[in-house]
Amino acid sequence: MRDGKFRRGGIVVTLMIAGSTCLGVGYAAFEARSQALAPSAADKAQGSGGIEVIVRSLEALDVAYAAGNAAEAQARYGDALAGWKRISPLISAREAQEQRILFESLGYQLKTSVSAQQIKSTVNGMVDELQDAVETDLK
Repeated sequence: MRDGKFRRGGIVVTLMIAGSTCLGVGYAAFEARSQALAPSAADKAQGSGGIEVIVRSLEALDVAYAAGNAAEAQARYGDALAGWKRISPLISAREAQEQRILFESLGYQLKTSVSAQQIKSTVNGMVDELQDAVETDLK
């Protein structure tokens, strides 16, 4: 009887040590990865400039769509999306995810020919989000 309790106790202690070691190694690897992925000052400056290009493209998209020029609006959407893809790795995953969803929504709205007011509302939300939340990540 005593040997069984001793074995179980030894197994439990061994598992606890192994588990805490794995957690420590995992945390250290995560910390090192997050530090390695942090954008440099030059990257942040480039990202801030990229935001302005995206905002201008989105505003041009809104004007073109309101004027009834869907082809021009689609071209400006492509410009804004390309700019976004360049700077998205420089910001937090949460903010990048929010903007990705907004870009997908805007692309869907352009394809389904929604009203100009809906496009304007989406573009205004995207611009506000870019200027507020994303720029704080790049400062």
